Amino acid sequence: MRSGRAGRAQNRGIPLGRLGFDAAYCVSQIVTLQAGFYVVLGAAVLMTGQLGLGAGGSALTMQKLFVSGPHEHDRAEVITAHVVAAVGMSYAIASVVERTSRCLDHVATLYLLHFAAICIRSPSFPSHPFPYLLLLGLSALTYTVSWRLCCWKELMEVPLAPRER
Repeated sequence: MRSGRAGRAQNRGIPLGRLGFDAAYCVSQIVTLQAGFYVVLGAAVLMTGQLGLGAGGSALTMQKLFVSGPHEHDRAEVITAHVVAAVGMSYAIASVVERTSRCLDHVATLYLLHFAAICIRSPSFPSHPFPYLLLLGLSALTYTVSWRLCCWKELMEVPLAPRER
């Protein structure tokens, strides 16, 4: 057993990925954020359906989660749900990632994987510009809000008072 500062620093329980690049930690963050994205998006689609923003009622369909066309009958519901999910995911990314420099990477990964899921889910590659513009705008919104939240977190004062033992 080590004594002194080295022993205490080693036993303090430093989380994975804090000291350098850790692939398992990065992949676990991506998986966590992707799963959280679909939970938040599903809840947002249900919420906007209950509010009656779309003509489709409150039915949660895969078509509303993976938008691959214009779908005029429920465009307001889909856009509102995706914007609510983007703002919710901004807070999730800021709390999971905690670094301003990694926000863009995680937001791009989140929406690229979502776009891949759209392409897999739809029978053909999306030919209408609506899904591209929606994902581009949502990724910009998510990145801007999460980047700002990470900046605020990084600029918080660090307490200099010694800890009590």
